[in-house]
Amino acid sequence: MSMGRGYPFQIGERYVSVPDDPSLFDDPIQVEIRLLSTILHDQAETITTESNIFHRGQLLSNNTAWPTLSPVLSTLGLPINDQIPLIDEISNSTREMDAIRTCHGRRIMPEIILLIGIDIDDEDDPMDVAMAESMESGTFHQVPATMASIKALEKVVLDGSEHCTICLDEFCVGSEVTRMPCSHVYHQDCIVEWLKTSNLCPLCRFRMPS
Repeated sequence: MSMGRGYPFQIGERYVSVPDDPSLFDDPIQVEIRLLSTILHDQAETITTESNIFHRGQLLSNNTAWPTLSPVLSTLGLPINDQIPLIDEISNSTREMDAIRTCHGRRIMPEIILLIGIDIDDEDDPMDVAMAESMESGTFHQVPATMASIKALEKVVLDGSEHCTICLDEFCVGSEVTRMPCSHVYHQDCIVEWLKTSNLCPLCRFRMPS
């Protein structure tokens, strides 16, 4: 397994049959994320699994993969700083895999499987333990913020050197940015797209109205 800043992970690639769904993207890719624990049980056991189908173009670039995947990882309880290597690897795998194709008369699409190890024992940070318990009980769900709360976000002019933790680009000093009620700032386009999927601040998990 590779190591992120806080969690070991492993990534796998394969091709799976395309579901018979008329609303499916023209160029789909499936991403399955499994959180595993080797401490809660004698052998590695899945705590939770999250599977989503995206348009492949959303994951080809890190700039578009981040706002697409980070809300999913955040709702699974993974801190924002630990998401960077995970999203980078998913984006790299997407570029390496072929698009949708036909094999023996069947339409198949690429699938990326991300395994993340959650190391938990009695001496670990109680936040990690609570996260695992919440995932086992299925309490992590993506909930979008209300459009009214998104439109009400404050616009401010930046007077210092910072970067947007959603797209990872630096702000230009003197540029207008969007500030959350918790005081964290982001590019307007970045945070609006984020809040349409998750009502939690990417940095501190401040909860917006939903």
